Amino acid sequence: MSTLHDRLVDLAGEAGAAVDGRGAVPGSALWARGRRYARRRRALAVAAVVAVVAGSGTLALAVAPDVTGDRPAPVSPVPLDEAVLPDRLGDPPAWLLGTDEAGLPGRLSAIVGGERGTWTGPERALAGVSAADGSLVWLDLPADAVPGVSPGGFSQLSPDGRRVVFWTTGETGGLPASRDEEPVTGVAVWDAATGEVVRHDIPTEHGLHQHSLGWVDEETVVLHYGHIVGGYDDIHRSSSSRGRPPEVWVPGSTPERLQRWSSSGWLAGAADGRLVVGGGPTDGSYRWTDTRGRRLTPWLQLEPMGSGSVAVSDDLGAVASLPGNRNPAPLAVGDVAQVAARGRSALRPVAGGERTSQMLGWLDESTVAAVRWRTRDGIAGPIDLVRHDVRSGSVERVTTFPAHTGGGSDVHFAEELLTAPSVEPPEPQTRTDPRLLTGAGLALVLAALGVLLWRRHARP
Repeated sequence: MSTLHDRLVDLAGEAGAAVDGRGAVPGSALWARGRRYARRRRALAVAAVVAVVAGSGTLALAVAPDVTGDRPAPVSPVPLDEAVLPDRLGDPPAWLLGTDEAGLPGRLSAIVGGERGTWTGPERALAGVSAADGSLVWLDLPADAVPGVSPGGFSQLSPDGRRVVFWTTGETGGLPASRDEEPVTGVAVWDAATGEVVRHDIPTEHGLHQHSLGWVDEETVVLHYGHIVGGYDDIHRSSSSRGRPPEVWVPGSTPERLQRWSSSGWLAGAADGRLVVGGGPTDGSYRWTDTRGRRLTPWLQLEPMGSGSVAVSDDLGAVASLPGNRNPAPLAVGDVAQVAARGRSALRPVAGGERTSQMLGWLDESTVAAVRWRTRDGIAGPIDLVRHDVRSGSVERVTTFPAHTGGGSDVHFAEELLTAPSVEPPEPQTRTDPRLLTGAGLALVLAALGVLLWRRHARP
């Protein structure tokens, strides 16, 4: 008959054999194995906690940049005489910092269109070039802004670089003209020094067909649009609009309709307190008026491409043009009176002006600012903003930007800063794609959960 002691000895022997399958294990070995298991559990618990904290922090970093608070604090814009232009201007990086994160630039030397990274994919947006150092920043415009740049005018920078004007979307009185796109229903101005937005909403039944938008001077906007005559249920009427004269708007006041406006005319541009009107007796005719529509020059039969292809000097005595129907084209200049009398034949080509794609304006009595394609062995290369002396033919290269910007049509410079010196811009300030941070954070959290589950069910 076995005693209790014998039974306990037998039980211990069976337990030892069950541990390693080869027989009894000494008690000291069992103790060491238990200690190792305990240490491993503690280490994995610490690792799990660290992973959870790191994953949560990573997720917070991914979400934080999209959480906007109050409007950025106002800043003092750099004085005009201290402003600079960048000597190169590339595509804005998708995850470039915005003004809500990096702060307001105060004054911009240029705006450029680009594709901004978002959680759902790239979206069309506007970047600004700081007039202080040439750095890039996404402009955090209101959610209803219609971004984009063109010579005719989607978004335009004021001559002093302080403000940006753009079209806005909103509600219509009836069916909008498109099922897929938000209808345009107004304009707004954003201030680069204060972040303030001033709006002008335009009541419309089906939306606006935007023709042109620009700055007459630092305080005055000119806008030209038509009312679309039908909703998306009528394909023919939704693609046509009812024209109306351009309007002159000082933000904060009521726009005034331009007087003496012909229904066949179109707004080709605005600068230096004057409007450029296209139309006239023949196609390709242009004249300059004041903001009340009073004529400042006779009709000039230039036959240029259109908006961005003509400019007149401050004294209205000389005109620079890209005549013909091709772009780029040779730069040509002439006396306003002679061109009015003789047409294109009064223009003379400017030495070194080949492959000019856009006129930006006269800087003084002999110098124009223009955008020009560079060529190498007959192949189009980068595009340059240049200051071109129309008398001597000398060309000063100011800013270079990629060829795929459409001949400079996706960049708009502040007119009063076109004489500023160019500098090497700093590297763009960017952040990591938050979608990558989110993936990394979730992976860390899932790994931590896996460790905790193992710790719960594992045995020594």
